[in-house]
Amino acid sequence: MKTYSLTKAQQRIWYTQQKFKDSPLFNIGGTVTIDGNININAMKSAIQLLISDNDSLRIRFKSNDGTPVQYISNNYGEIGEIDFSLQKDPFKAFQKWIDEMVQLPFMLYENDLFQFTVFTICDGVTGYYVKLHHLICDGWSVQLMVDQIKQNYEMIIKNNVIIREKKKSYLDIITQEKNFIESKEYQKARNYWIDLFTPLPELSNDVKKTSDISNRSVFPLTSNQESKWLSYIRRAGVTFNTLIIALYLLFEYKTKHVNDCVVGSAFLGRTTRQERMVFGEFSNPMPVRYKIDAEMSVLSFIKTIHNRFCRSLRYQKYPYHILQNDLHLREYGLTRLYNTCINYYNTSPPCNIAGMSAENAELFNGHQDYPLQIILRQWNQRQLQLEYDYWIDLFQMDEVKNLHNRLML
Repeated sequence: MKTYSLTKAQQRIWYTQQKFKDSPLFNIGGTVTIDGNININAMKSAIQLLISDNDSLRIRFKSNDGTPVQYISNNYGEIGEIDFSLQKDPFKAFQKWIDEMVQLPFMLYENDLFQFTVFTICDGVTGYYVKLHHLICDGWSVQLMVDQIKQNYEMIIKNNVIIREKKKSYLDIITQEKNFIESKEYQKARNYWIDLFTPLPELSNDVKKTSDISNRSVFPLTSNQESKWLSYIRRAGVTFNTLIIALYLLFEYKTKHVNDCVVGSAFLGRTTRQERMVFGEFSNPMPVRYKIDAEMSVLSFIKTIHNRFCRSLRYQKYPYHILQNDLHLREYGLTRLYNTCINYYNTSPPCNIAGMSAENAELFNGHQDYPLQIILRQWNQRQLQLEYDYWIDLFQMDEVKNLHNRLML
Protein backbone atom coordinates (compact mmCIF):
# COMPACT_ATOMS: atom_id res chain seq x y z
CA MET A 1 0.00 0.00 0.00
CA LYS A 2 1.45 3.35 -1.06
CA THR A 3 1.18 6.11 1.52
CA TYR A 4 1.65 9.86 1.23
CA SER A 5 2.46 12.70 3.57
CA LEU A 6 -0.25 15.14 4.58
CA THR A 7 -0.56 18.47 2.83
CA LYS A 8 0.06 21.59 4.90
CA ALA A 9 -3.69 22.26 5.04
CA GLN A 10 -4.28 18.74 6.32
CA GLN A 11 -1.47 19.02 8.88
CA ARG A 12 -3.05 22.12 10.41
CA ILE A 13 -6.38 20.34 10.82
CA TRP A 14 -4.86 17.06 11.98
CA TYR A 15 -2.86 18.51 14.85
CA THR A 16 -5.71 20.75 15.99
CA GLN A 17 -8.03 17.74 16.00
CA GLN A 18 -5.53 15.83 18.17
CA LYS A 19 -6.00 18.42 20.90
CA PHE A 20 -9.75 17.75 20.86
CA LYS A 21 -9.97 14.09 19.92
CA ASP A 22 -13.59 13.58 20.90
CA SER A 23 -14.83 16.86 19.41
CA PRO A 24 -16.81 17.18 16.14
CA LEU A 25 -14.83 20.40 15.57
CA PHE A 26 -14.06 19.60 11.93
CA ASN A 27 -17.32 17.94 10.89
CA ILE A 28 -18.72 19.72 7.84
CA GLY A 29 -21.54 19.01 5.41
CA GLY A 30 -25.28 19.50 5.33
CA THR A 31 -28.58 18.41 3.86
CA VAL A 32 -30.17 18.75 0.44
CA THR A 33 -33.93 18.58 0.95
CA ILE A 34 -35.94 18.00 -2.22
CA ASP A 35 -39.57 18.98 -2.77
CA GLY A 36 -40.58 15.71 -4.39
CA ASN A 37 -40.03 11.96 -4.27
CA ILE A 38 -36.60 11.02 -5.52
CA ASN A 39 -35.64 7.62 -6.87
CA ILE A 40 -33.79 6.29 -3.81
CA ASN A 41 -31.65 3.77 -5.69
CA ALA A 42 -30.75 6.31 -8.36
CA MET A 43 -29.65 8.80 -5.70
CA LYS A 44 -27.52 6.16 -4.01
CA SER A 45 -25.89 5.36 -7.35
CA ALA A 46 -25.28 9.06 -8.00
CA ILE A 47 -23.47 9.37 -4.67
CA GLN A 48 -21.46 6.19 -5.30
CA LEU A 49 -20.27 7.68 -8.59
CA LEU A 50 -19.16 10.80 -6.73
CA ILE A 51 -17.11 8.69 -4.31
CA SER A 52 -15.63 6.69 -7.16
CA ASP A 53 -14.66 9.76 -9.20
CA ASN A 54 -13.06 11.79 -6.39
CA ASP A 55 -10.23 9.99 -4.63
CA SER A 56 -10.07 12.55 -1.83
CA LEU A 57 -13.33 11.15 -0.46
CA ARG A 58 -11.65 7.76 -0.09
CA ILE A 59 -8.61 9.07 1.76
CA ARG A 60 -7.85 7.19 4.93
CA PHE A 61 -5.15 7.83 7.51
CA LYS A 62 -2.79 5.53 9.34
CA SER A 63 0.17 5.92 11.67
CA ASN A 64 3.68 5.44 10.36
CA ASP A 65 5.82 5.21 13.51
CA GLY A 66 3.65 7.88 15.13
CA THR A 67 3.47 10.12 12.06
CA PRO A 68 0.11 10.35 10.24
CA VAL A 69 0.17 9.37 6.57
CA GLN A 70 -2.64 8.97 4.07
CA TYR A 71 -3.62 6.53 1.39
CA ILE A 72 -6.49 5.97 -1.02
CA SER A 73 -8.88 3.21 0.03
CA ASN A 74 -10.66 0.95 -2.42
CA ASN A 75 -13.64 0.91 -0.07
CA TYR A 76 -16.51 2.93 -1.53
CA GLY A 77 -18.53 2.89 1.68
CA GLU A 78 -22.20 2.26 2.26
CA ILE A 79 -24.87 4.81 1.43
CA GLY A 80 -27.37 4.84 4.26
CA GLU A 81 -31.14 5.10 3.95
CA ILE A 82 -33.62 6.30 6.57
CA ASP A 83 -37.37 6.90 6.51
CA PHE A 84 -39.01 9.27 9.02
CA SER A 85 -42.50 9.14 7.48
CA LEU A 86 -43.88 6.73 10.09
CA GLN A 87 -42.76 8.93 13.01
CA LYS A 88 -45.40 10.88 14.93
CA ASP A 89 -43.73 14.14 13.88
CA PRO A 90 -41.48 13.31 10.89
CA PHE A 91 -39.88 16.77 10.62
CA LYS A 92 -39.07 16.91 14.32
CA ALA A 93 -37.65 13.37 14.21
CA PHE A 94 -35.55 14.30 11.17
CA GLN A 95 -34.12 17.40 12.88
CA LYS A 96 -33.34 15.43 16.05
CA TRP A 97 -31.50 12.82 14.00
CA ILE A 98 -29.50 15.49 12.14
CA ASP A 99 -28.52 17.18 15.41
CA GLU A 100 -27.29 13.86 16.78
CA MET A 101 -25.38 12.86 13.65
CA VAL A 102 -23.43 16.10 13.31
CA GLN A 103 -22.19 15.74 16.90
CA LEU A 104 -20.63 12.32 16.33
CA PRO A 105 -16.87 12.63 15.69
CA PHE A 106 -15.09 10.49 13.12
CA MET A 107 -12.46 7.93 14.07
CA LEU A 108 -9.44 9.26 12.19
CA TYR A 109 -7.33 6.12 11.73
CA GLU A 110 -8.24 3.45 9.17
CA ASN A 111 -11.76 4.73 8.76
CA ASP A 112 -13.99 6.37 6.16
CA LEU A 113 -14.22 10.10 6.77
CA PHE A 114 -17.54 10.54 5.00
CA GLN A 115 -21.15 9.63 5.74
CA PHE A 116 -23.97 9.81 3.18
CA THR A 117 -27.61 8.99 3.95
CA VAL A 118 -30.59 9.26 1.62
CA PHE A 119 -33.70 10.22 3.58
CA THR A 120 -37.47 10.39 3.31
CA ILE A 121 -39.25 12.75 5.68
CA CYS A 122 -42.73 12.25 4.28
CA ASP A 123 -44.43 11.77 0.94
CA GLY A 124 -43.08 14.51 -1.31
CA VAL A 125 -40.12 15.51 0.90
CA THR A 126 -36.91 13.56 0.37
CA GLY A 127 -33.20 14.23 -0.05
CA TYR A 128 -29.74 13.33 1.19
CA TYR A 129 -27.53 14.12 4.18
CA VAL A 130 -23.74 14.30 4.11
CA LYS A 131 -21.12 14.65 6.83
CA LEU A 132 -17.40 14.81 6.02
CA HIS A 133 -14.24 15.47 7.96
CA HIS A 134 -12.43 18.67 7.02
CA LEU A 135 -9.28 16.60 6.39
CA ILE A 136 -10.76 15.39 3.09
CA CYS A 137 -13.05 18.25 2.13
CA ASP A 138 -13.32 22.04 2.29
CA GLY A 139 -16.16 24.44 1.62
CA TRP A 140 -15.34 24.77 -2.07
CA SER A 141 -15.44 20.98 -2.41
CA VAL A 142 -18.98 20.93 -1.03
CA GLN A 143 -20.05 23.00 -4.04
CA LEU A 144 -18.31 20.50 -6.36
CA MET A 145 -20.04 17.66 -4.51
CA VAL A 146 -23.63 18.91 -4.80
CA ASP A 147 -23.10 19.79 -8.46
CA GLN A 148 -21.75 16.34 -9.30
CA ILE A 149 -24.47 14.49 -7.40
CA LYS A 150 -27.13 16.50 -9.24
CA GLN A 151 -25.53 15.78 -12.62
CA ASN A 152 -25.08 12.08 -11.86
CA TYR A 153 -28.65 11.67 -10.60
CA GLU A 154 -30.23 13.40 -13.58
CA MET A 155 -28.25 11.29 -16.04
CA ILE A 156 -29.15 8.07 -14.22
CA ILE A 157 -32.91 8.65 -14.14
CA LYS A 158 -32.84 9.57 -17.83
CA ASN A 159 -31.00 6.30 -18.56
CA ASN A 160 -28.33 8.29 -20.33
CA VAL A 161 -24.73 7.23 -20.59
CA ILE A 162 -22.77 9.11 -17.94
CA ILE A 163 -19.69 10.75 -19.37
CA ARG A 164 -17.12 10.39 -16.62
CA GLU A 165 -14.32 12.86 -17.07
CA LYS A 166 -11.07 11.88 -15.41
CA LYS A 167 -10.68 14.13 -12.42
CA LYS A 168 -7.34 15.31 -11.13
CA SER A 169 -6.22 13.37 -8.08
CA TYR A 170 -5.83 15.15 -4.77
CA LEU A 171 -2.57 13.24 -4.39
CA ASP A 172 -1.14 15.31 -7.25
CA ILE A 173 -1.53 18.34 -5.00
CA ILE A 174 1.08 16.88 -2.64
CA THR A 175 3.67 17.04 -5.43
CA GLN A 176 2.54 20.52 -6.45
CA GLU A 177 2.84 21.73 -2.88
CA LYS A 178 6.34 20.31 -2.56
CA ASN A 179 7.37 22.16 -5.72
CA PHE A 180 5.79 25.36 -4.40
CA ILE A 181 7.67 25.14 -1.09
CA GLU A 182 10.93 24.86 -3.02
CA SER A 183 10.09 27.82 -5.27
CA LYS A 184 10.91 31.54 -5.17
CA GLU A 185 7.18 32.28 -4.89
CA TYR A 186 7.09 30.50 -1.54
CA GLN A 187 9.92 32.67 -0.24
CA LYS A 188 8.14 35.79 -1.51
CA ALA A 189 5.01 34.72 0.35
CA ARG A 190 6.99 34.02 3.50
CA ASN A 191 8.63 37.45 3.36
CA TYR A 192 5.27 39.14 2.83
CA TRP A 193 3.66 37.60 5.90
CA ILE A 194 6.67 38.06 8.16
CA ASP A 195 6.97 41.71 7.12
CA LEU A 196 3.25 42.21 7.75
CA PHE A 197 3.67 41.05 11.36
CA THR A 198 7.01 42.66 12.14
CA PRO A 199 6.88 44.00 14.72
CA LEU A 200 3.98 42.05 16.19
CA PRO A 201 0.85 44.04 16.95
CA GLU A 202 -0.39 44.32 20.52
CA LEU A 203 -2.11 40.96 21.07
CA SER A 204 -2.75 41.22 24.78
CA ASN A 205 -6.34 40.21 24.08
CA ASP A 206 -5.20 36.75 23.02
CA VAL A 207 -7.85 34.44 24.43
CA LYS A 208 -6.91 31.14 26.04
CA LYS A 209 -9.27 28.36 25.03
CA THR A 210 -11.43 26.94 27.78
CA SER A 211 -14.01 25.21 25.62
CA ASP A 212 -14.74 25.12 21.89
CA ILE A 213 -18.50 24.72 22.43
CA SER A 214 -20.20 27.38 20.33
CA ASN A 215 -23.54 28.82 19.35
CA ARG A 216 -24.73 30.30 16.07
CA SER A 217 -26.96 33.36 15.74
CA VAL A 218 -28.40 34.21 12.33
CA PHE A 219 -29.66 37.63 11.22
CA PRO A 220 -31.09 38.02 7.70
CA LEU A 221 -30.56 41.50 6.27
CA THR A 222 -33.67 43.47 5.40
CA SER A 223 -34.23 44.43 1.77
CA ASN A 224 -33.39 48.01 2.66
CA GLN A 225 -30.12 47.07 4.39
CA GLU A 226 -29.08 44.82 1.53
CA SER A 227 -29.92 47.50 -1.05
CA LYS A 228 -27.81 50.08 0.81
CA TRP A 229 -24.84 47.72 1.08
CA LEU A 230 -25.03 46.74 -2.59
CA SER A 231 -25.25 50.37 -3.67
CA TYR A 232 -22.28 51.29 -1.51
CA ILE A 233 -19.90 48.58 -2.67
CA ARG A 234 -20.71 49.37 -6.30
CA ARG A 235 -19.90 53.04 -5.80
CA ALA A 236 -16.76 52.27 -3.79
CA GLY A 237 -15.52 49.53 -6.13
CA VAL A 238 -15.05 47.02 -3.30
CA THR A 239 -16.67 43.73 -2.27
CA PHE A 240 -19.12 42.55 0.37
CA ASN A 241 -16.20 40.79 2.04
CA THR A 242 -14.21 44.03 2.27
CA LEU A 243 -17.22 45.91 3.60
CA ILE A 244 -17.97 43.53 6.46
CA ILE A 245 -14.27 43.47 7.48
CA ALA A 246 -14.17 47.28 7.46
CA LEU A 247 -17.36 47.53 9.53
CA TYR A 248 -15.97 45.12 12.11
CA LEU A 249 -12.67 47.03 12.31
CA LEU A 250 -14.56 50.27 12.88
CA PHE A 251 -16.55 48.56 15.63
CA GLU A 252 -13.31 47.48 17.34
CA TYR A 253 -11.88 50.99 16.97
CA LYS A 254 -14.98 52.75 18.30
CA THR A 255 -15.67 50.39 21.22
CA LYS A 256 -12.18 49.26 22.24
CA HIS A 257 -9.91 51.90 20.65
CA VAL A 258 -8.06 49.22 18.70
CA ASN A 259 -6.34 50.81 15.70
CA ASP A 260 -4.03 47.91 14.85
CA CYS A 261 -6.23 44.86 14.37
CA VAL A 262 -5.75 41.32 13.05
CA VAL A 263 -8.70 39.53 11.46
CA GLY A 264 -8.72 35.98 10.11
CA SER A 265 -9.88 35.23 6.57
CA ALA A 266 -10.50 31.70 5.29
CA PHE A 267 -8.69 31.82 1.97
CA LEU A 268 -9.49 29.11 -0.57
CA GLY A 269 -5.88 28.06 -1.03
CA ARG A 270 -6.75 27.47 -4.71
CA THR A 271 -5.09 29.88 -7.13
CA THR A 272 -5.61 28.12 -10.46
CA ARG A 273 -8.65 26.97 -12.40
CA GLN A 274 -7.31 23.41 -12.28
CA GLU A 275 -7.12 23.47 -8.47
CA ARG A 276 -10.69 24.75 -8.31
CA MET A 277 -11.82 21.53 -9.98
CA VAL A 278 -10.14 19.22 -7.44
CA PHE A 279 -12.14 17.79 -4.54
CA GLY A 280 -10.20 17.94 -1.29
CA GLU A 281 -8.88 20.10 1.53
CA PHE A 282 -7.09 23.29 0.43
CA SER A 283 -8.42 25.99 2.78
CA ASN A 284 -5.95 28.16 4.63
CA PRO A 285 -7.26 30.60 7.26
CA MET A 286 -4.79 33.47 7.32
CA PRO A 287 -4.48 36.48 9.63
CA VAL A 288 -4.56 39.84 7.88
CA ARG A 289 -3.35 42.92 9.71
CA TYR A 290 -5.17 46.20 9.24
CA LYS A 291 -4.35 49.63 10.68
CA ILE A 292 -6.82 52.44 11.18
CA ASP A 293 -5.86 56.05 10.49
CA ALA A 294 -8.39 58.28 12.23
CA GLU A 295 -7.69 61.07 9.73
CA MET A 296 -8.86 59.03 6.75
CA SER A 297 -12.32 59.30 5.25
CA VAL A 298 -14.50 56.21 5.54
CA LEU A 299 -14.30 55.62 1.79
CA SER A 300 -10.49 55.86 1.78
CA PHE A 301 -10.35 53.53 4.77
CA ILE A 302 -12.52 50.89 3.10
CA LYS A 303 -10.45 51.06 -0.10
CA THR A 304 -7.30 50.64 1.98
CA ILE A 305 -8.82 47.55 3.58
CA HIS A 306 -9.74 46.25 0.13
CA ASN A 307 -6.19 46.73 -1.18
CA ARG A 308 -4.65 45.01 1.85
CA PHE A 309 -6.99 42.05 1.52
CA CYS A 310 -6.35 41.69 -2.23
CA ARG A 311 -2.59 41.83 -1.73
CA SER A 312 -2.78 39.18 1.00
CA LEU A 313 -4.85 37.05 -1.36
CA ARG A 314 -1.82 36.82 -3.68
CA TYR A 315 0.12 35.02 -0.94
CA GLN A 316 -2.71 32.87 0.40
CA LYS A 317 -0.88 29.57 0.00
CA TYR A 318 1.62 30.23 2.75
CA PRO A 319 0.53 27.94 5.63
CA TYR A 320 -0.80 29.67 8.74
CA HIS A 321 0.75 27.21 11.20
CA ILE A 322 4.15 27.74 9.55
CA LEU A 323 3.73 31.50 9.95
CA GLN A 324 2.97 31.01 13.65
CA ASN A 325 6.30 29.20 13.99
CA ASP A 326 8.11 31.87 11.95
CA LEU A 327 6.87 34.54 14.33
CA HIS A 328 7.75 32.51 17.47
CA LEU A 329 4.33 33.17 19.00
CA ARG A 330 4.85 30.74 21.87
CA GLU A 331 7.82 32.76 23.07
CA TYR A 332 5.40 35.65 23.58
CA GLY A 333 2.86 33.43 25.32
CA LEU A 334 0.48 33.64 22.38
CA THR A 335 -1.62 30.86 20.91
CA ARG A 336 -2.93 32.63 17.79
CA LEU A 337 -2.75 35.84 15.78
CA TYR A 338 -6.47 36.49 15.67
CA ASN A 339 -9.60 35.83 17.66
CA THR A 340 -12.14 36.78 15.00
CA CYS A 341 -12.48 35.24 11.54
CA ILE A 342 -14.65 36.93 8.89
CA ASN A 343 -15.81 35.05 5.80
CA TYR A 344 -18.04 35.78 2.84
CA TYR A 345 -19.77 32.69 1.43
CA ASN A 346 -21.03 33.32 -2.07
CA THR A 347 -21.73 29.96 -3.70
CA SER A 348 -24.48 28.60 -5.89
CA PRO A 349 -25.67 25.15 -4.77
CA PRO A 350 -28.30 23.67 -7.10
CA CYS A 351 -31.82 25.01 -6.53
CA ASN A 352 -33.39 22.04 -8.26
CA ILE A 353 -32.70 18.40 -9.05
CA ALA A 354 -34.48 16.71 -11.95
CA GLY A 355 -37.05 19.50 -12.04
CA MET A 356 -37.77 19.34 -8.28
CA SER A 357 -36.85 22.29 -6.06
CA ALA A 358 -33.96 21.66 -3.67
CA GLU A 359 -33.04 23.46 -0.46
CA ASN A 360 -29.45 23.32 0.75
CA ALA A 361 -28.65 23.68 4.45
CA GLU A 362 -25.19 23.77 6.03
CA LEU A 363 -24.48 21.81 9.19
CA PHE A 364 -23.31 23.66 12.28
CA ASN A 365 -21.56 21.26 14.62
CA GLY A 366 -21.58 23.54 17.67
CA HIS A 367 -17.78 23.74 17.97
CA GLN A 368 -15.07 25.95 16.51
CA ASP A 369 -11.38 26.69 16.89
CA TYR A 370 -11.50 30.45 17.58
CA PRO A 371 -13.75 32.67 19.70
CA LEU A 372 -15.80 34.42 17.00
CA GLN A 373 -16.61 33.79 13.37
CA ILE A 374 -18.69 36.22 11.32
CA ILE A 375 -20.12 34.81 8.11
CA LEU A 376 -21.80 36.91 5.45
CA ARG A 377 -23.73 34.34 3.43
CA GLN A 378 -25.35 34.77 0.05
CA TRP A 379 -26.31 31.55 -1.71
CA ASN A 380 -27.59 31.75 -5.28
CA GLN A 381 -27.69 35.55 -5.13
CA ARG A 382 -30.51 35.30 -2.59
CA GLN A 383 -31.03 37.33 0.56
CA LEU A 384 -27.89 38.23 2.48
CA GLN A 385 -27.62 37.06 6.05
CA LEU A 386 -25.05 37.49 8.79
CA GLU A 387 -24.17 34.51 10.96
CA TYR A 388 -22.21 34.74 14.20
CA ASP A 389 -20.56 31.61 15.59
CA TYR A 390 -19.17 32.24 19.05
CA TRP A 391 -17.77 30.49 22.11
CA ILE A 392 -20.54 30.39 24.67
CA ASP A 393 -18.00 30.66 27.51
CA LEU A 394 -16.82 34.00 26.15
CA PHE A 395 -19.84 35.70 24.57
CA GLN A 396 -23.40 36.28 25.67
CA MET A 397 -26.28 36.43 23.19
CA ASP A 398 -26.86 40.11 24.02
CA GLU A 399 -23.24 40.94 23.14
CA VAL A 400 -23.64 39.30 19.74
CA LYS A 401 -26.91 41.14 19.11
CA ASN A 402 -25.21 44.40 20.04
CA LEU A 403 -22.33 43.69 17.67
CA HIS A 404 -24.77 42.95 14.86
CA ASN A 405 -26.83 46.07 15.51
CA ARG A 406 -23.69 48.21 15.50
CA LEU A 407 -22.54 46.73 12.19
CA MET A 408 -25.92 47.59 10.69
CA LEU A 409 -25.75 51.29 11.61
